[in-house]
Amino acid sequence: AEEGGGTRGNLPQWDDPLVGRNRCRDLVRPAARAARLVVLTGDGGVGKSRLASQLALELSPEARDGTDWLDLRAVTSVHQVPRLLATSLNLEPDDDLKSVAAQLRGQQRLLLVDEADGVADAAGIFSELLEAAAGLKLIVTSRMPLRLPEEVVIEVPELQEPAAQELFRQGMQRQRADSLPSDPEISALLEQIGFSPLSIELAAAWTRVFSVQELREALQEQPELLADAPGLQPRTQRFIEVTRPLMSAAEQETPGILALVPA
Repeated sequence: AEEGGGTRGNLPQWDDPLVGRNRCRDLVRPAARAARLVVLTGDGGVGKSRLASQLALELSPEARDGTDWLDLRAVTSVHQVPRLLATSLNLEPDDDLKSVAAQLRGQQRLLLVDEADGVADAAGIFSELLEAAAGLKLIVTSRMPLRLPEEVVIEVPELQEPAAQELFRQGMQRQRADSLPSDPEISALLEQIGFSPLSIELAAAWTRVFSVQELREALQEQPELLADAPGLQPRTQRFIEVTRPLMSAAEQETPGILALVPA
């Protein structure tokens, strides 16, 4: 698909608008224009991938030869990256990074690298790629900075409460809710689950079978799992664990499978 002067490649498409990220987008957009390597960091579920996708779409007209998405979610070794990169960009497959990068010489491309945590210990591969392909820019999502000299790191925060409430209402509407809860009811739920977009979307999905009050009561049966304290897992992950007993056997199996996927 054509987006202005550039070619939008295999970016994912989202049915709903991005909520509550205007300030963050305004911060990241100039950095993504000026730097060749921008890294969006933050806990799992905070919305790094969604924000990065929107930014890549907006910047795609400036990438004459294409804007593409490279999903490293299931990658466990840096040696898998060159061939996966070639496949994603419709290049000649090769296991050698220099051979793949050589095919990008002279091109102006924007590449969104999602979930780079699995190769963080060998993040120098991104420096090698940028050195070999002078017209390439990278937007990378990772829970932690890559610690490369050329990277610009921007931490993606949780949503502010008004945006979190709006996202929850939209989620309930997708569940075809008959009536929406009041602002105080939503605020009380958000205090329990946090302001991560993934937690909010998961809670909204539960409203297909529970009212907000019933969901809050179910969560209160294990309050210690959602209480913040140093050294705990991100609240989104703990929210999944708290709601696991509410699931059927088949539903419980799915998060278990997802938990095995790196990052």
